Amino acid sequence: MRKITLCWIVTIISVISLFSPAAIASESTGTVDTGVSSGIEGVLISAPIFSPAEGTYLAAQSVTMTASSSTAICYRTDSVDPVCASATTCQAGSTLYSGSLNVTSSTTFKARSCYPENNTSTVSTATYNINAGGGGGGGGGGGGGGTPSTQNIPVTQQILDPTITFTSPVDLATPKSRDSVVTCRMEDKNSTNRGLKSETAFMLIDSKKVEAVLTIISTAVVDLTYTPTESTLFAANSKVTALCQVINNNSKSKSGSITFDVGNFTSFFKDTVTHWAESYIEKIRQVGNIDGYKDLNGNLLHEFRPDASITRAEITKMLIQMKHTDIITATEKPFPDVLLTAWYIGEVNTAKILGWIQGYKDGMFKPDKEVNRAEALKIILLAQFKESEIVGGDESQFSDVIPTAWYAKFVAFAVSKGYISGYMDKDGKPTGQFGPGNFITRAETAKVLSNVLGL
Repeated sequence: MRKITLCWIVTIISVISLFSPAAIASESTGTVDTGVSSGIEGVLISAPIFSPAEGTYLAAQSVTMTASSSTAICYRTDSVDPVCASATTCQAGSTLYSGSLNVTSSTTFKARSCYPENNTSTVSTATYNINAGGGGGGGGGGGGGGTPSTQNIPVTQQILDPTITFTSPVDLATPKSRDSVVTCRMEDKNSTNRGLKSETAFMLIDSKKVEAVLTIISTAVVDLTYTPTESTLFAANSKVTALCQVINNNSKSKSGSITFDVGNFTSFFKDTVTHWAESYIEKIRQVGNIDGYKDLNGNLLHEFRPDASITRAEITKMLIQMKHTDIITATEKPFPDVLLTAWYIGEVNTAKILGWIQGYKDGMFKPDKEVNRAEALKIILLAQFKESEIVGGDESQFSDVIPTAWYAKFVAFAVSKGYISGYMDKDGKPTGQFGPGNFITRAETAKVLSNVLGL
């Protein structure tokens, strides 16, 4: 079956907390006492506050506890009041709170704040009822459809008249993988004229329906997500249309759709499936046998980390792999700061001999330094062209590229060949900025590499 996820995100304006009867307004001062009088000068003792507020939810909740100036919070879930052993420890049977708690089933918490000199607060209580589930939807064709899950939405809320957009896949101009995730987002910002009945939202993909019943009354964002499994991948070299629609209680509907091309590949990296550079990353992976990051034991993590920066050593190794260049063994250090025992010694030595890299004026290579966009462009172009061939073009479309700068000719040449286009705004329009001094990301590197090498 396909794995379906329905994510709800709700902005909660106020937090309702339960306090003991001791939390009453003081007639003499006009202030609110939230706990037991401490006897510690300048310290207000307060009972723990739970977030989110207690109530009934459709999915697991991450519950946090806070208390002003407390040194510890002790809690229990078995109806017995917790007890502080000291300012920082709890008596046996009570648990010391150390971070958010994942509540997956109905649970009642009792919590007490601990303070120095054996001072403690009153006990706060919060009950969370978890009713997991969601509207069903079926589909044939090898597991289409399924039952969505919901998150962080009280059951007493309802959505009406949302705007509809697709948050994935992105960059529809390039082919997507056969396992691309499709997410339709319905965002409701209208706080008036709410309907009294539930509404139905669904997404149709290749005639398979992903369906859910929505029940929301405040500003909310709702995601319907379709995730192909190994047995239900999109057809290779095909076009896929996704339709998202909401039907309200008056039988009126709103809808939106996208169409995207699917290539003949699946994502090797788990963090690139919905990324704008997915197709470029997949191309360089296949050509250069690039396998991404590994753990300390040498096991593949299947992570490319597309939005991370890339170092001078890393981009040099990537180029050697992409060009399938034989390594020239180093008999001496190619640069003073490149050790013969470094993991990148062979690649750096080879790239220097071939003229792809030159190092800095002080003679250093600075292998661990992050590469900026101007440096990366020069290195990549010199791996593909002789410097005498890098002529012509016009860099004037970028207001931040100085015509006399050392990198200007590389930018002009790359523009003339269609290798680069600079930054785009949120609407996909050129900003007229190249950002030569900005660190290049691994995704941007993959795109330039793919373009320059003609992949």
